[in-house]
Amino acid sequence: MKSDPEYKLPPRLPQKSWLYSLVKQWVKLIIPVFFKEIVVEGQENIPASCAVILAPNHQNSFLDAVVTLCFLPRPVVSLARANVFNHSIAGKILAALYMRPVFRQRDGVNTVERNKPIFDLTINDLLNGRAVLIFPEGNQDFKRQLRSLQKGFARICFGVLTKQQMPGTNIQEPQKPLVIVPVGINYTRHRWWRGRVYVVYGQPIDVGNYYQTYTELPQRGLRQITDDLAAKMQALIVHIAPTEYYEVINFLRRFYSFEQVKKLHPSKTSTLPQRHKAEQQIVNALNQYAQTQPDEMALLAQTTQLYLQQLRAIELPFYSTLQVPITIKQQMLAVVKHIILLPIYVWGLLHSGLPVFIAQTLGINLVRKEPQFQASVMFAASLLLFPLFWLLIFCLVLAIWQPVWWIAILYAISIPLSGKITIWGFEQLKRLKYQFRYAYYYRHHPDIIKRLNATCSEIYEWMRNIVP
Repeated sequence: MKSDPEYKLPPRLPQKSWLYSLVKQWVKLIIPVFFKEIVVEGQENIPASCAVILAPNHQNSFLDAVVTLCFLPRPVVSLARANVFNHSIAGKILAALYMRPVFRQRDGVNTVERNKPIFDLTINDLLNGRAVLIFPEGNQDFKRQLRSLQKGFARICFGVLTKQQMPGTNIQEPQKPLVIVPVGINYTRHRWWRGRVYVVYGQPIDVGNYYQTYTELPQRGLRQITDDLAAKMQALIVHIAPTEYYEVINFLRRFYSFEQVKKLHPSKTSTLPQRHKAEQQIVNALNQYAQTQPDEMALLAQTTQLYLQQLRAIELPFYSTLQVPITIKQQMLAVVKHIILLPIYVWGLLHSGLPVFIAQTLGINLVRKEPQFQASVMFAASLLLFPLFWLLIFCLVLAIWQPVWWIAILYAISIPLSGKITIWGFEQLKRLKYQFRYAYYYRHHPDIIKRLNATCSEIYEWMRNIVP
């Protein structure tokens, strides 16, 4: 590090950290509020003790790390952008959360020189049986596709096995296998809360199976393990191949998923993993169709664009037009129901509206140039704002009602409960607005709905012939 004498290595990571455990438990409480649904599968594929690299796809900044790690029983070391370690106190806090800095080209430093000691420390973590989180793509993007993997993770893997062979290596535990566990993170929406997320851990890859090839032909070994990991990661996500029809395929993925799920599971209520599987089948069929039938795909894209234009003209999402219009009686009952629940909505809004507004404003305004950070900033703000705001209100009520303490306890219970009901109510009102609009056009402008349904039926017929 002679060229940069001011640079200091980050603080040493602790063996055990109460801060990591505390933050992890708090995150597990907030996640069900931030997301409408989160499903995690495949944890049994993660070894309980041996060295492991978790390799997820990367779409949503540090929220990807949160959903990958918070439901795992063992602590995981992760790498974060170096500029958040600039302050010594921040560095110590992040070290207590098992985080190490990693430098990027945009940081304006010699990344090779700066990252070498970090990678050496990461290799030592793996030599001592730790779990490490690495995003092999090296960058993030909202697009539902796996980008080319960087080879940094592979060099770390083979660096671990090479060092195991060296005499005098300081390893605190007996040598154990090193495996890579591919991880698929699938969001229904990236930038806003109340979406759904499906996290699945795939079958582990034993790095030792590639080491002999690497020692004989290093580039071939690097390429083999990179290609195999990419294939396993791609199988865990919805991967839309790079194509001019990306936006069309992305829309048809959602548009036809209801029909595909019914085809696969006709007698069951659909689950998030089932919908994910249906979307994979749709996208894979359309990827192949675009390659084998380019002219037909162009016509399908044209029809889909027409359908989207028709939807935009009446300001409706596609899912509101796939159901029978609600009757006037149903409209009246829905309105009465929400009027009855209005006091709860107001109560929940008074106690949760301000934190929601602040978190949302921060998420939008702080990351205009990097939208991939929007949901992450909103989530981080929620972790701090909700407990502080609720605690402040609770202390105020407790001070007023101190002689009758049980009222303060009931009040505390009502805060998150009313917030949850209010969130549900706002989602229902939004859906009801679209139902009202669709019913209006259905009754007063039947020609518009007739053309819309004709285009919709044409696309459905097309999709039935494409998707098995």
